[in-house]
Amino acid sequence: MKISTEKIKSWLKDKHNRIFLLVLTIGILLRLYYLIITANQPLWWDEAEYVLMGKFFAGGELLTGLLASRPLLWPMIIASLTKINLGSEIILRTIEFLTSSIGLIFLYLTTKKLFNKEVGIITTLLLSVFYLHLFYTARLLLDSLAPTFWIISIYFFTEGYLLKKDNKKFYLSAFFGSLGVFIYNQTIAIFIIYLIFLLITEKLKLFKGKKIYIFALVAVITFIPNLIANQVLYGNPLEFVKIGFEVGNVADADYLGNIKIFLGHMPEYLGITLLILFIISLIVVFYKLILGIDLAIKKPDIETKKELFLFIWLIISFLIIVKIVGHFEDRYIMPTFLPLFIITALGIEKIKNKVIKKENVRIVYAVIIILLVIISFTQIKHADQLIKFKKDSFIQVKEAGLWIKDNSEKQDKIITSFLPMLAYYSERKIVSFPGLEEEIVPTIKKEKPKYLLISIFTGNPNYINNIPNYKMLKVMHTQKAESDIILAVFEIDYNHELLKEE
Repeated sequence: MKISTEKIKSWLKDKHNRIFLLVLTIGILLRLYYLIITANQPLWWDEAEYVLMGKFFAGGELLTGLLASRPLLWPMIIASLTKINLGSEIILRTIEFLTSSIGLIFLYLTTKKLFNKEVGIITTLLLSVFYLHLFYTARLLLDSLAPTFWIISIYFFTEGYLLKKDNKKFYLSAFFGSLGVFIYNQTIAIFIIYLIFLLITEKLKLFKGKKIYIFALVAVITFIPNLIANQVLYGNPLEFVKIGFEVGNVADADYLGNIKIFLGHMPEYLGITLLILFIISLIVVFYKLILGIDLAIKKPDIETKKELFLFIWLIISFLIIVKIVGHFEDRYIMPTFLPLFIITALGIEKIKNKVIKKENVRIVYAVIIILLVIISFTQIKHADQLIKFKKDSFIQVKEAGLWIKDNSEKQDKIITSFLPMLAYYSERKIVSFPGLEEEIVPTIKKEKPKYLLISIFTGNPNYINNIPNYKMLKVMHTQKAESDIILAVFEIDYNHELLKEE
């Protein structure tokens, strides 16, 4: 479909469109800037595992044990790109950048449809400058990818159910929601949100029509490749659920404790200005809904439905994700910030409409702009400090891995504590340290690794401090932090009497 110059000019005549374009440009340029400065930053543990999984799926050697709790869509994308020689880090980082930027566009489109352009602009600005979103966009992880699938699914849900009753778009929300689960397991929360909302608004009528069954069928069909992949890889189509619960310690985790931890970090995540605005907005946006909850459930009008959906989205996404993950990491609740920012923007809009008068229009808008500038400055400063501070983390592992790659043959092995980053950069098989010290010599004799590596970067056996005293080891490469050695590579001397074959 061609977009004429006249249509573009007409679109740009609307000041709200021009402001949105400015906000979107800021968001994209921020992400592009951090893409450039982090293009060569070392991979973290999870990043390296996803890339290694991708290389394995592409037909390479298995360099690391597969962990069934790892979602499969991102490694499959990496595998597809690797097959056509496009699996380089910069390509993968560009995909993260583009996906994150697409999320900004769909967040605006969704919020504009639900409320209006001003709410959409403020919401988009808040996500554009949000330091956690910027930080994880610069990582080959799932935490900026998943929110984009959330918001695309919710965009079609808004279009297909809340506003127009367009069944095709309703089914597209199931497709993108299920695709989101494929890329990140926690996205299952979006279907719980839909179900709760539909049961409240439709009640038992929900199950009388065929569209809810088609919606469920679309979601299941979209997810079938994930089930097949789990069956092929692990012998159980639901292995990702089983292992995910075990790894996340979901059953035994302190659920209430985790909720308190996440909530306790909100001042850090949002900053004081944004946190205060959010709390005020919560009251402004939802006080009527909560006071009249019985009417909202019995006979919800369209505005009540919108607010009810927003409320359920905020609360349920947070509670479900915190329960699923079982432990604390800031990145896990990224999808919850989407409704949080919408509520904040909607609260600002409602307050503006209450206090604005003909003679104080400029003052009110000036106050809003000043607050948004303060929030943006705070978030960007936080992002800049964090991204640059973490940019060289694990650089010692990267350099050691590259040194080993340059000083060994492809069939050579390394004995060490498991480090996927080392496997990725060295492209050599890792042999894990045995549990007992007396087993280390038999393990070396059996596996015949060329190098032994010790470092501070992962869990080590309790005998790790004895290893440098072994006479059959020769120091070949070290990495320091200030004056302290934090990583050492030893070459193993197979002529030593301990390793001679009997």
